[in-house]
Amino acid sequence: MRRTFAPRYLHGFGLRAVALRGAGRVAEADGMMVLEGGVFAFDLAEEAGSDLDETVELALVVDPAVGRLLVGWDANVSAENAISVKVPPEHEPWVTVEIPLERARFAGRGPRGTDVVVAAPGCEYAEGATGPDELRIREVSVRRPARAQAVDNRTARLELTLLDEHGAHTAARVGIYDVGSGREVLASADAVPIRRYAEEVRDIAVPTSGRALARHAARLATARLPRGRPMQLVSAALRLAREAPGRKTAWPAPSL
Repeated sequence: MRRTFAPRYLHGFGLRAVALRGAGRVAEADGMMVLEGGVFAFDLAEEAGSDLDETVELALVVDPAVGRLLVGWDANVSAENAISVKVPPEHEPWVTVEIPLERARFAGRGPRGTDVVVAAPGCEYAEGATGPDELRIREVSVRRPARAQAVDNRTARLELTLLDEHGAHTAARVGIYDVGSGREVLASADAVPIRRYAEEVRDIAVPTSGRALARHAARLATARLPRGRPMQLVSAALRLAREAPGRKTAWPAPSL
């Protein structure tokens, strides 16, 4: 694990949660340093892999008193995939919970560039949420049971410029997908950033009602596409932000 983020409010991968007792913290338990709080987000180390498309096993060593966990992860195709995982009751102070994360991508598209989010059930931002509002985590690890074969990384370059009816630069909801796998192409580092809450991002997972395919909203400047593979470009005329290059407009501020 490279970084751990303990937000007061979290909205990512289909999970909305509020740390009711304040941000998570490092505490001492049984002579060890552990994480204690309601909501955590984890940025996986590069050694665990990034930009994947395979099932990855997440192992959490937790205090069984929490009863169940809410877990979401950066996945291919699906924008919202949060699940509830039961923690088996144990008389021991710690129990290991192994969770398969299907079609994990781990491209850092969660809050503050994280890949996995975990919350106590009582912190869920939903009517009727029940259960403890804090959990204790002693250890977090990931394992790739069957490492997928590396794909050919040759790329082509796409430059996409969007103009409004006045000829000024604008934004649109844009998604570029590999036809075979459904994987979306990520916006490159030189794409124009979007401000979302307190951070700047270059794409945003936008769930589509009842559809497995998630479209990514991005003010896309450039993207790298796999060569020799059929791609699909999907676009909807939705203006997302007013801080785009070009003349000022009267468009309302975005609500993301």
